[in-house]
Amino acid sequence: MRKLAIGLAASMAMTVSAEAAMVQALDGPVFVDRGEGYQAIAGATPAAPGDLVLAGNGGSAQIRYENGCTVAVESGQTVAVTHSPPQCRRTGNWLIGAAAVGGIVTGVILLTDDDDADAKPVSP
Repeated sequence: MRKLAIGLAASMAMTVSAEAAMVQALDGPVFVDRGEGYQAIAGATPAAPGDLVLAGNGGSAQIRYENGCTVAVESGQTVAVTHSPPQCRRTGNWLIGAAAVGGIVTGVILLTDDDDADAKPVSP
């Protein structure tokens, strides 16, 4: 029974990690090595942890992980598909947040600005 449970767990783990990422050939020659030598790819193809992605001369590719993060592979570069996806740089969200805070601060300043600061008092 224990061997069966270990076997099932191992097969489920292999199924989950079988397609850790997708490799998209963007331009020029792109190759993937799954441990049996480099094979040319066109378009998109699944990749597993440990696969190597090579962009040939003038080639470029993108590795897209399950979490949506991407890694660029430029001409002449080889990149390994990792077991855990990289963290995305989400500068767009940061910029939107900074703009929102700036807008709120500006609004508060404008609303609390005392336009009558230079006016003379009504009573003597």
